[in-house]
Amino acid sequence: MKKRENIIKLILIFLAFGILAGRAVYPESNLWTYLTPVGLGLILLMVHVFMPQLAGLPKDNPKIKTMRRINLLTMGVIFGLFLAHQFVPEKVYEDKDRFLLPFSVAVVLLVGNAAPKIPVNPVMGIRLPWTRRDPDTWRAAHRVLGYCTFPVAFLMAAGGMLIHPVIFSVGGLLLWALIPSVYSYIYHCRKR
Repeated sequence: MKKRENIIKLILIFLAFGILAGRAVYPESNLWTYLTPVGLGLILLMVHVFMPQLAGLPKDNPKIKTMRRINLLTMGVIFGLFLAHQFVPEKVYEDKDRFLLPFSVAVVLLVGNAAPKIPVNPVMGIRLPWTRRDPDTWRAAHRVLGYCTFPVAFLMAAGGMLIHPVIFSVGGLLLWALIPSVYSYIYHCRKR
């Protein structure tokens, strides 16, 4: 069983590396423009199908259902953004940086809303050494991540539209990840 999990993980890593390498070597190629979302979709589909093996949980565990729903939402966002980027007229996206803003806000809202329901697992979530060791710290970190979601998404959207989309997209994502990470570390230290 462990050998099969390792093979699945290796396949996912090679697919992701292949997509990144193809985009890096041929950044302007139309082929890679279409292969990138297809490859990401394939990776997410494999994660969806093999979620019990990757998470190390039985198939009938209700936590697998939650993790699969998060994965489906991620696939939907990627597919929707790809379609929007392909079919919305170029003059709407003449400033390419503006495309990053809705993507970042969508990721924060979708993942942050589901974060408190994510079980302790080796695949997704805030995977820091202190959150992986203690289930209480894991739950605390993901609860805070859920609480931070809407304020950070609002800050990203407002600042990105009014000031600069890239600064607020990247800064918002960093802030959104940093707050629960620091909180969980403090929580873990106090608990010991």
